[in-house]
Amino acid sequence: MKNLMMMIQSIKRLQYLFITFLLLINATSYADNVETYSKDRNMELFPATSIFKPLLADPKWPRFSLAYQYYTKGAFKGHVFAPIFGAALPLVRWKGANELKYEIGLHAALFATMDIQSSPTRLLNTDYFVGPVFAIKNGQWDYLSRISHTSTHLGDEFLLSKDGRKIKRINLSYEGVEQFVAYNFSNGIRPFAGVGYIFHAEPTNYKTLQVTAGFDYRYPGYYLDGYAKPIFGVYSHTSHNFNWRPSLSIKGGLEFRDKFIRGRELQLLLEYYNGNSIQGQFYRIKENSISISLSLNS
Repeated sequence: MKNLMMMIQSIKRLQYLFITFLLLINATSYADNVETYSKDRNMELFPATSIFKPLLADPKWPRFSLAYQYYTKGAFKGHVFAPIFGAALPLVRWKGANELKYEIGLHAALFATMDIQSSPTRLLNTDYFVGPVFAIKNGQWDYLSRISHTSTHLGDEFLLSKDGRKIKRINLSYEGVEQFVAYNFSNGIRPFAGVGYIFHAEPTNYKTLQVTAGFDYRYPGYYLDGYAKPIFGVYSHTSHNFNWRPSLSIKGGLEFRDKFIRGRELQLLLEYYNGNSIQGQFYRIKENSISISLSLNS
C-alpha cells in the first residue's frame, strides 16, 4: 500500500512537471510571437527604459528611492526618512519617419515622509501620484506630455501627536496636465522647461498654472573602471499656489552603469532643497533640507 501511494505521488509530480513544461513552451512561443509582431510593425512592447530620461533633480519624479533628509526649516525639523516607491513605465514604443520615436507609458509613485527622531517612528505625510504619459524623441529633442492625479494624506500617528493637532488638515487632491521639452547636447548637458495646469482640485482654489525649468548633466564617459560617472541636476518649480516664489532643488553624485541592474540606473546623490514644501499637506510652508539618497531610475 505504501509503495502504491508513493507511485501515485510520483505520477502527480510528473504531471505537474509536464504541465509546467507546456506552460513554458507556450510562454516562449508567445514571447517569440510578440517579438515578431513588434519587428514587423516597427514596434516595441514593454521597453526596458523610457525615451524621456528622468529629470534628475525633480523631487517628485516617479522612481524607486530611499533618502535620509535633514530639515533646518519647515513644518517638521530634524531627521526624516523619505522613501519613494514608484517608476516611469514605458508600455509601447514605435518608430516614425527619420529619427522620430513615440512612446506611451505610465508614471506612478508613492512619496512618503517619516519622522525617524520620534519614538516610535511616525508617518508624517504620503502623496499618491499616477498618470499616463506620451513621449516623443526627435533627434536631440525630447518631449513629454503627462496627465496626472495627485492626492495627499497625513499620517495617523502624526495627526494624533501634539504637533499634528496644531495642523489644519487639508483634503488636497488634484488633476493636472503638463508638457516638458528638453534638448540633449553632445557634452551631456540637457536643459529643459515645462508648463502645466491644474484643471481640477480640492480645494478649488488650488487650480493654477505651473512653470518648471532647469538642466541635467550626465558626463558622457565613465570612471572607476567604467562603472560610474558623475551627474548633476538643477530643478526649479513655481506656481500661483506658491505666490510665484520659485523652489530650488539641486542634486549631484554618481550614476552607476546599468550592468548591475538591466535597463535601470543606480544613483547615489547628495541633495539640497529650498522652497515651498513638496509634501502636499504643507505646501504653504517654506522648507530647507539637505539629504542623501540611493535611487533606481527608469
